[in-house]
Amino acid sequence: MSFTYDPWGNRLQQSLTAGYAGQSQITVDTNNRIVGTPANCSTAHAFCYDAAGNLINDTFHQYTFNGKNQIAQVDPQITNGTTTYTHDPGGDRVRKDTPGSNFTEYYRFGGNVLAEQDQAGNWSDYVYAGGKRIAKSDNFKGIITTSGTQCSNCGWQWNIFWLPGNLNNQGYVIRPGDKLLSWQWSSATARGGMNLWFTDGTNTIGTLDQDGQATDNDTVTQVWHYRRVDLSAYAGKTISNTGLVTEGFTPAGSWAISYTDMALLSSDGTVWPFYTGQSSVTLNAVGATGSTRTYAVGNQSGYGWPALSTVYYHGDQIGSSRLITNYNGYPVWRGTFLPYGEEYNAQIGTNHYKFTGKERDDESGLDYFGARYYGNALGRFASVDPLQVIKQKLLDPQQWNMYQYARDNPVRYIDPTGMYVTSCSLIDINKCDQNTQNFEKARQEALKSPDQKVRDAASAYGAYGEKNKVTVGFSNNEKSHTGFAFNQKGQYAGIHVTINANMLSGIEKSPGTAQVVLAVADVAHEGSHVKTDRELVKANFTVLLNITNRQSEIRAYGVANSVVTAAGYMYLNDNNQPVDLSNEDKINKFLNTLPPNPHEKLDDPIYKPPKL
Repeated sequence: MSFTYDPWGNRLQQSLTAGYAGQSQITVDTNNRIVGTPANCSTAHAFCYDAAGNLINDTFHQYTFNGKNQIAQVDPQITNGTTTYTHDPGGDRVRKDTPGSNFTEYYRFGGNVLAEQDQAGNWSDYVYAGGKRIAKSDNFKGIITTSGTQCSNCGWQWNIFWLPGNLNNQGYVIRPGDKLLSWQWSSATARGGMNLWFTDGTNTIGTLDQDGQATDNDTVTQVWHYRRVDLSAYAGKTISNTGLVTEGFTPAGSWAISYTDMALLSSDGTVWPFYTGQSSVTLNAVGATGSTRTYAVGNQSGYGWPALSTVYYHGDQIGSSRLITNYNGYPVWRGTFLPYGEEYNAQIGTNHYKFTGKERDDESGLDYFGARYYGNALGRFASVDPLQVIKQKLLDPQQWNMYQYARDNPVRYIDPTGMYVTSCSLIDINKCDQNTQNFEKARQEALKSPDQKVRDAASAYGAYGEKNKVTVGFSNNEKSHTGFAFNQKGQYAGIHVTINANMLSGIEKSPGTAQVVLAVADVAHEGSHVKTDRELVKANFTVLLNITNRQSEIRAYGVANSVVTAAGYMYLNDNNQPVDLSNEDKINKFLNTLPPNPHEKLDDPIYKPPKL
């Protein structure tokens, strides 16, 4: 595949040469907005933007936005087909109302969704480790239940429930080592199971699973039976159909067989799901004369034991969900994503946390990033960045495009909230999480300081996840710095802190070492700036509190020096000579020895209205 960009970082074209995903080709105007609509356009026109720069028609759906430039409705033009979003005062989406009086309510903590509840009272709870979603446990399970009655004197009674075309993996060619996997529950006398049919007229009926049970005659009943069938004997054959079978081994009378987590695991590691808990599937039921048959599909509350309804997430280096496994350890879904997040050769399934771990809305196909909604098919956000002017962007022209995603380098960078870019390790998303963990560990150490000024500096950040308009990012290349952020109207939008990740990593060393002390001192130093900036914001930018950068730095170095000297160390200058920073005069002299910063002169006020 290939991409085409313009000089302003707009992805103009995505070309795909194999597989299944979208192709896109756009042109943009001088505001980096997609063009193709008449003047004074409306939501009925493709690629129309409102006055605030929000995309209200992306050719797939139409949208309305609230006063905070968040999507409030999807497809408002469709009677009884509109989805409505509710956001709390902090901007988090707390409820989604979809057509048919259905809804989902979200319960969050620290920026993560901990639980979801729907209109039927179904709950999903999420488990995290190191900031990553690792498991989901439901109080329900998506089940296909086949049932019926066998005639007592009608001869051999059989029933087949054919899976629909989008679920039967038609056309897949079996490889040596492939496995057919399923969970099956059978009533006391029911005999049956899942089977494949091939284009040469053969099928898997009678093949034995790992327990010696035939695929059409499972005698393990009234418990959930994990079944694994080796398909090596059918290598080279092409699947034509897939069916759930109840054979004549089932005696006269009523019977029932339930299925879930049905998948084909290829010997090359790929997963081909048949059914993983979808709430709606249409089967084609056929059978012998005299028998009756029916089926039910959907979420069944309280069905089975907790392990049955718990699945486990396996992510990649940017946090995208790449594999989901169940209690037995076998995969039931896999996800492959193109660089900008579009799903490649998309599979059926119920997982809605996909690219970089963000929720992908079924009703729009957009990814919910918190501050904004992201269009993975177009590789850009649907609205402008709410933090339009921050020092990090002024120093990096590649971030001046307010619709751009991750500096057009989505394999290396992510945008955790849709508000600012965070650099991740090329190897593992854990590195991103480690930065956050290191920062909080350093902040907690500063909170233990006997010096009140150090504790105040650490407290100024607020608690992790607190919505106080203070954002913290990390960089391997930039020195730590703090500054105000502004929106497109020049209005205050928050305080942005960049922490040098290399300095911060010292917190991982043994307690009391110089690296640990310097990491804590760096976090306390920037925390002092945050405290000063927040005091100015609270006073509505009162001139008397708008001190100079020099004064703010004197305070910050004083705080950091307290951390360093309390541990028995001293600051060193660039020549590795000790520097005495014990009072304001000495700190001031030290500041005069530092190279000048053209973007932040020492004797300028800390707050200067942005030039837009």
